[in-house]
Amino acid sequence: MANLHKEYLNIGIVPFGSMGRGIAAVAGRRGHKLSAYQRPNEIDSLKGSRSIGNVQITSSMREAVEEVDLLFIVSPSTAYEGLAGEALSYARSDCVAVSCTKALRGDGRRMTQILEDLDPTIRYRMAAMSGSNLSSDMEKGN
Repeated sequence: MANLHKEYLNIGIVPFGSMGRGIAAVAGRRGHKLSAYQRPNEIDSLKGSRSIGNVQITSSMREAVEEVDLLFIVSPSTAYEGLAGEALSYARSDCVAVSCTKALRGDGRRMTQILEDLDPTIRYRMAAMSGSNLSSDMEKGN
């Protein structure tokens, strides 16, 4: 498993929506290196910026996640399996994944169960955190 006891972690955020921005605000204040994936059709909403604060933003999933110690998957549940699957395919095999989607799939399965389906080795390298309603508080440092 990735060494999460380092002073500064490489953190990836997939995708860079409101919850991802909240996570980035908190992690950025602590000096961690941040990279984020933004869907190609949404990267223009950043007005051409490839970085916000200390977050490097890319429309390449590989660039966003290939070197991260800690991967936050903050996708809507409807896109979760596709985005998580792509992210895990490029992430290091010792990367710790944090599922931040607070929904059940139509068949009643949790997002962490979907992660295990995508990568059976991830069971002891994952956590769950949810509450997109917390993103504004996170950005403010609450």
